[in-house]
Amino acid sequence: MTGYEKVQEVQDNIKKWSDEAFGKYRLGTSILHHLKAEIDEVIDALKIHHEGVYSNNLEDGIKKISENKKRILYEFADCFMLLIDAASHEQINIGELIHATEVKLEINKKRKWGEANELGYFEHIEDNGEEI
Repeated sequence: MTGYEKVQEVQDNIKKWSDEAFGKYRLGTSILHHLKAEIDEVIDALKIHHEGVYSNNLEDGIKKISENKKRILYEFADCFMLLIDAASHEQINIGELIHATEVKLEINKKRKWGEANELGYFEHIEDNGEEI
């Protein structure tokens, strides 16, 4: 099984489960609103992790770091599941999503980028001749 096939299988399994749990006639927009809430949970988990771990001994500190990492990983997994579920509800399969991502990466490589904003992320400088 190729990597694409494995990820497509994951997308198919997520869609099947979510359709059974929440109904199959949902739109990608409702799923993406849920994704927005989950992104806040990832941000909160990362803030806790980046603030540092305080403990009275090394063993407790390592345990807290491990728990933080596990929470962060699962929050990212929630976001990934929602993103590919929303795509599937818009009839976008993994192959199409990966291809579009590769194309978009090449577009982004050609763009000019501004300085980091107050939240720490960068936005491209508008160019009237841009493709997307």
